[in-house]
Amino acid sequence: SALSEGTLRILALIGITNSPIAASVVGYEEPENGVHPARLSWIATLFQEASRNGTTQFIINTHSAQFPGMFSRDESLALRCYKNNGGVTGFDIIDRALPMLEELDIKAALDENQQIAASPLATRIQRGDFL
Repeated sequence: SALSEGTLRILALIGITNSPIAASVVGYEEPENGVHPARLSWIATLFQEASRNGTTQFIINTHSAQFPGMFSRDESLALRCYKNNGGVTGFDIIDRALPMLEELDIKAALDENQQIAASPLATRIQRGDFL
């Protein structure tokens, strides 16, 4: 009862990622909830190391604008979930090979007239560019 929700979530994640019997698939909802923002990169590292060292596939959903940028394109597949005007849920793959997800090429991807300032991935997510 003395541990915070964030501490409990991190302990659970350590248990999941270090289990002697690896799960095939682990779903993890909003790793940023209840966790100090400075620990989010550490959580991303836990996921990366567990997926490299084992056979577990992690399905992670997040509302954090920073979390997706903590994974390399070799290690992840980014999907956008949405509801269309008819209320039907859809999923689109966000192609990690597109220049819009390259920090160095954001300006070129966003700026048709070469006048808009560069925007990091986190800013683009918060702004709603992928909606």
